[in-house]
Amino acid sequence: MKKVYLLLLMSLSLLGCGKDEENSPVIDILPTDMNVKAEPFEGGVRLTWRPSANWLQLVNMQGRSEIADLARVEIFQAVGDTTDFKLISTLDGETTHFTVDHLPGGPLLYYKVVGYLPNDNDSSRTSIAQVVATVANGLTPPQLVLKADFFKQGASTYYFQRYAAAPDYSQIALEYMSSTGSITRSLWAYNVTEQKTKPMQSDGSLPAWSPSGEQIAFLRNEGTALSLYQTNTQAARTITTVPYVRTLRWSPDGQWLAYHSQSWQEGRKLTQVSLDGTRKRIWQLALEKATIAHFAYSVNGEKLWVLAQSAGKSQLFQVNTEGTDQQLAGEFMGHFQEVVALSTSKLLFINDWAGYPALWQVDLTTREWRQLTGEQIAQIAQLQWNPTRGAVTFVTWLPQGGRAIMALPL
Repeated sequence: MKKVYLLLLMSLSLLGCGKDEENSPVIDILPTDMNVKAEPFEGGVRLTWRPSANWLQLVNMQGRSEIADLARVEIFQAVGDTTDFKLISTLDGETTHFTVDHLPGGPLLYYKVVGYLPNDNDSSRTSIAQVVATVANGLTPPQLVLKADFFKQGASTYYFQRYAAAPDYSQIALEYMSSTGSITRSLWAYNVTEQKTKPMQSDGSLPAWSPSGEQIAFLRNEGTALSLYQTNTQAARTITTVPYVRTLRWSPDGQWLAYHSQSWQEGRKLTQVSLDGTRKRIWQLALEKATIAHFAYSVNGEKLWVLAQSAGKSQLFQVNTEGTDQQLAGEFMGHFQEVVALSTSKLLFINDWAGYPALWQVDLTTREWRQLTGEQIAQIAQLQWNPTRGAVTFVTWLPQGGRAIMALPL
């Protein structure tokens, strides 16, 4: 079956529907005031709707309510983004379905279904809800790398928080949180071949492995000191003090570390610092009522891909690492949580288009979107791309309980 990825914008008030049977396309519809279904088939999609009586209720000249019929229905389509909707069909008000076939195989398609009441030519009474219809069967299942939930040592219980895999995938740095009167965070090294874990740093969090594999960047002193750990000597040194870092990334050449803060005061800034702490570059993003959610270096290190969130929308910025240039690269409906660069033209995102957090890949050249994980992955976070292994790793919650690090070959 050809995979069809559709984000539908229903301008009637809609009422959600259930899911299809097992091994059929998964349809997730947000609750609204109209029964609607979007049923993908090979090369197309069938839209159906049934406006509720409440939505069609009008008050007549005598002040009594009555049920009106729709005057007409208009179907609009946009390819790739929502900035250029084109009217593709006008239907009479009694029509309750529409079929689109011979769809292009790659781009994400957007639809807007507008219902007009009598004497309501501007459709001002309509509201918009988003719905995703995607073929979810046939997805590649991820592989279990490590179940890293918690363990006990002496009187302490250690709870898994974050991870960072070495470039050759021989080791994984694990952050654990423990509480024995006060909360502490520590780093541990997991040997993938031996399947053994040993202590690395008694005070450490937010690990990030260097591209060479020789160093691990991390935070210590309650997250205020950006530090480097040498894997061969097991020695650590502090680079600089930092304000509540949320995301920490290495430049591809291993010469810089970039971070952004989770504090509101610093939430619109990106900082890049040299490994000796003497040089810094700071970018203040031109955001209005939005803060940085996540960022990633491009594969060549010439720019940063920056995700920002505001009022139900997610924005993607490009920031030039050698200057001050920044530009808006895209704006999306929904909640985008993380971004990772696979190549000069392909990015990975976590977003909620499917009605649950899922991993999506976009080709910036062809504007083709592809969903990579389905609803069997309950949660997904902490994306890391490993070119050597050809896989993206992430943390998820297992159905039987506990968290695990998974790998998805791409």
